[in-house]
Amino acid sequence: MTASTPASRQPPEDDTALLIAALNQAWAFYDGEANRTLQVVNYFLVAAAVLATAYVGALNGKHYAIAAVLAAIGLALTLATLIIGQWQRAAANSAFLMVQELYGRVSERLKVQPLGATRSRVEYRLRPAVVTAGLFSLILAIDIGALVYALTR
Repeated sequence: MTASTPASRQPPEDDTALLIAALNQAWAFYDGEANRTLQVVNYFLVAAAVLATAYVGALNGKHYAIAAVLAAIGLALTLATLIIGQWQRAAANSAFLMVQELYGRVSERLKVQPLGATRSRVEYRLRPAVVTAGLFSLILAIDIGALVYALTR
């Protein structure tokens, strides 16, 4: 493990303090990225609810061209949310790997048993990706179905 200054000039406690500061910074970055990911999903849900309400209102009023435009906007919104959500999740995952590494180093330095945060997340990464892909595939199918319905009326 390399210290920020030569070992002859730096007490070992300072290196641990530096590791803890780096861990705190990495955790803050991870937390921010994870929160932004959830905000993207929340904004999508609100926007989708507004669009769905407008779509149903347009269908009830027999304004099929407006309903088709709203369905196309919903389709574009779903695709944009999927792309932005993937970017945010990738940033959060890379930040988590840094947190995992630093947490392991601090635990070794302090000679304490890790609290389980350093367990491999490889087995956990597949499930959210599969669930996300499944949900967005379903939403995309609904968007496409709504668009086709409005265009064929």
